Amino acid sequence: MSIRRPLSAAQNPHGCKNTRLETSTASAQGNLRPDIVAHLSRYSRGAQLLVEEARRLRRPLRVLELGCGELHVARVLNKAYQVRKATVVARYDALDLDPAVLRTRDEFPSMFKTLNLHLHLQDLTTHPRPPVPGGSVDVAISTEGVEHMPPEFVEPWLRETAAAMRPGAVFMLSTPNADGSNEALPL
Repeated sequence: MSIRRPLSAAQNPHGCKNTRLETSTASAQGNLRPDIVAHLSRYSRGAQLLVEEARRLRRPLRVLELGCGELHVARVLNKAYQVRKATVVARYDALDLDPAVLRTRDEFPSMFKTLNLHLHLQDLTTHPRPPVPGGSVDVAISTEGVEHMPPEFVEPWLRETAAAMRPGAVFMLSTPNADGSNEALPL
C-alpha cells in the first residue's frame, strides 16, 4: 500500500508527490505483490551495484542517494550483503525532502556509523545541487523518485547531479512507471 504524507508548503513548495510504498510492512506480512517485489528488486540492485563498483575501482565509494525515502538501498547493503562495509562505502550522503526520514537515524543507528551515512533534508526542486563537492561522487542512486517531481525541475536536478559526479561515475535511476501504469514520466 502506498501512503501519501502531506507536507507543508514550506517543506514542499513545488508540490512534489510525497508517497511511500510500505515495502517493509508488506515484506514482514508476506504481502509480496508484484509492485512490492519490483521495488525491492531495485533496492537490491542498487546495493549490488555499490559492491560491484567498489570491487571494480578497488576502493570504497563516495555514494549519493537522491530521494532516499526510508533508505532502502542502504538498509539492503547494510544487512543483506556479507562484505566489509568499509571496503564498499567511504561516505554515503542521502537526501530527501520529508522530515520523517530523520527517524531512520534512531531506528538504524549502527547503519549510520557502519556506512558513514549522512542524511540531508533537501528539496531538489528548490535546491537541486547536492551538498557534496563537485566531481566527488562515484555512484549516484535515485530509486522511485523522479516520477514525484514536476517536469520543469527534472533537468536542473539531473544537471546538478551530473556535476557532483566524478568522470566515469555511475548513476542508477529507476522509476516504477516506465510501463505506463502510472502518470507519464516528467522527462
